[in-house]
Amino acid sequence: MVRYINEVVYVSVMPPISPLTRIDASVEDKTTMVLEQVKRCLEEAGSSLERVLACSVHCTSAGVFPAVSALCKQYFPAEVPELFVVPGAAGSFDIEVECVALAGP
Repeated sequence: MVRYINEVVYVSVMPPISPLTRIDASVEDKTTMVLEQVKRCLEEAGSSLERVLACSVHCTSAGVFPAVSALCKQYFPAEVPELFVVPGAAGSFDIEVECVALAGP
């Protein structure tokens, strides 16, 4: 879900859901899927990954952080936003991502 309030875009928790998602997919594949979903949501709301202020990553284990962090560096521009990893908080999914961004191109 995406909300736009006072020039700020809020992208609520995005799990790796797709007809192509495999239960046995790697955390890298699932993270890529989620980051692509976040990117599309931001673009549809008139923002972009370049305007993200903070990004929370909910995952089943802190051990996946190096892989997640490496992927985020590929998706975000030169300066990666603050990443908050919340181990054990992903509920039914291995990984979920939410973010806050400034509105505008």
